[in-house]
Amino acid sequence: MILTVLIMGIFIWATGLVMFVHQMPTTPTIDDTSTDAIIVLTGGSLRVERGFALFGRDKAHTLFISGVGKDATLDDLLKKYGNDEVREKVSAGAAHIVLDYRALTTQTNAREAAHFIREQNLKNVRLVTANYHMPRSLMEFQAVVPDVRIIPDAVIPEPFRRDRWWDDQASRRLVLSEFHKYWAAWFRTCLSLDEVA
Repeated sequence: MILTVLIMGIFIWATGLVMFVHQMPTTPTIDDTSTDAIIVLTGGSLRVERGFALFGRDKAHTLFISGVGKDATLDDLLKKYGNDEVREKVSAGAAHIVLDYRALTTQTNAREAAHFIREQNLKNVRLVTANYHMPRSLMEFQAVVPDVRIIPDAVIPEPFRRDRWWDDQASRRLVLSEFHKYWAAWFRTCLSLDEVA
C-alpha cells in the first residue's frame, strides 16, 4: 500500500514537471500587438533591455518596471540597459516610465502591478520576464487581474537550456526550483480563490 502511494506520488510529480517544462516558451513571442503598458519583472538578464526595446518601438505608452533595487534610479537603468529611442523620449519628457521599488517576490510583483493597472484603468498589458519564470508569473498575474489581457513576452537567458535542462546543473537546479515554487503558488492561489468564494 505504502509502495503504491509512493509510486503514484512520483508519477504525479514527474508528470507535473514535464507539463511545467512544456509551458516554458522556447522562442520569443511573435505577438507584436501594442498594449496599454509593458510590465517588466526584474531579477534576471535581458528583461529590462527587452522592456526598453519594446517601449522604444512604441509598443505601449507606459513602461512599468517591477522589483527595482532600492538604490537604482531611472538614469542608472537607462545607462545600463537603455537605447537611443528611450533616452530621446525621456529627454523630451515624453516617456511614462514607472519604477516599482516595493515588490520583492513574484507575488508582490503581481500585486504592485495590479494596483497600477487598476489605477490607470488598463485593459491589456505585455508581461516581460524569463521563459522559465513565465508560467508562475502568468499565474500570479491572472489571479489578481483576471479581467486584463496579458501578452506573455519571454526572454530566453543564454545560460538557461530548456531543451536539455536535465543535462546542465544550473538549468536543472533552476527548473526544479521554479517547478516547486509554481506548485506552491498554485496551491496558495487556489486557497485564496476558495476564501473569496
